[in-house]
Amino acid sequence: MIVHGGGKDIGRQLESFKKDYKFVEGMRVTDAETVSTVQMVLSGDVNKRIVNALQTAGINGLGISGVDCNFLSATRMTVKGQDIGFVGTVKRVDTRIIDLCAKNA
Repeated sequence: MIVHGGGKDIGRQLESFKKDYKFVEGMRVTDAETVSTVQMVLSGDVNKRIVNALQTAGINGLGISGVDCNFLSATRMTVKGQDIGFVGTVKRVDTRIIDLCAKNA
């Protein structure tokens, strides 16, 4: 299993959309408009590049995100009392999708 981010890719995409953003204590403030871009970059680009690299290396790969099958549940995070939007701390992992993949691998 590979867990990834993509902060620099997200930043480049937001800049190409001319969308301003800021960081609080190293955490990007992610409003509703920004979360759409984050999902696009992470699920539609970074994730698929990783899966493609695995496939090219002869390793079967499947890309999922935290929203797929309610894989991850999180609570909102605050930094120094400031709400930073759609940023959270993972509170629950529903492993059923991983178990299903492992069973059928």
